[in-house]
Amino acid sequence: MYQFNRDEYEKRMEWYRDARFGMFIHWGLYSIPARGEWIRSTEEMTIEEYQKYFEEFDARDFKPREWARMAKQAGMKYAYRKGYRYAIQFDGDGQHRPEYIEAMRQKMEEGYDIVIGSRFVTEKKGWSARMIGSRVIGSAIRLTTGTRVTDPTSGMRMFNRKMIGEFALNLNYGPEPDTVSFLIKQGARVAELQVTIDERLEGESYLKPLTAIHYMARMLISILMIQNFRKR
Repeated sequence: MYQFNRDEYEKRMEWYRDARFGMFIHWGLYSIPARGEWIRSTEEMTIEEYQKYFEEFDARDFKPREWARMAKQAGMKYAYRKGYRYAIQFDGDGQHRPEYIEAMRQKMEEGYDIVIGSRFVTEKKGWSARMIGSRVIGSAIRLTTGTRVTDPTSGMRMFNRKMIGEFALNLNYGPEPDTVSFLIKQGARVAELQVTIDERLEGESYLKPLTAIHYMARMLISILMIQNFRKR
């Protein structure tokens, strides 16, 4: 049985108190009253008292993409307010290697606003279904912006101070290829740097066959059509 340890808790919380930044997404019945995940225990609720939250909670109201956008913008706002010159978007499943960060920063110093960690600057891109999708999205970006992006679906991206401000103060952009396309149209300079991206250590891709088709359609409609009318 879990036993609360005050010393361990204080050690874990030390960074958050120093940085004054933290973000937690609560998902479940307890998120409705919004008084902590142990509400039923701490407030000694009966099953009957807790039943109203069970009846109100709808598991279909699950919006991970929206939460990802919110988390990214929250991080950018923190970086902007702290005066950071660089911010990096990094997958949390172990695929991205931190040893490339310094090389990306040096590349950015050449005058770029965004540096993408790409698998295909010097390496050949395969012809799997996923890589065909990547080629199609890259072609759409090149057609509409004139910029060649070899790995448009790479989630490893570094942004300079100007882009940090764009994310922090303007539209809540999602961490997707159409965001890169839109920023290029707004004048952002993009470069790619060859990196190695490992197999994920935990979790699995949400892009199953049907969702991958929907994702492709959404990206192409956004890049080829919607962005022609989008200001911010």
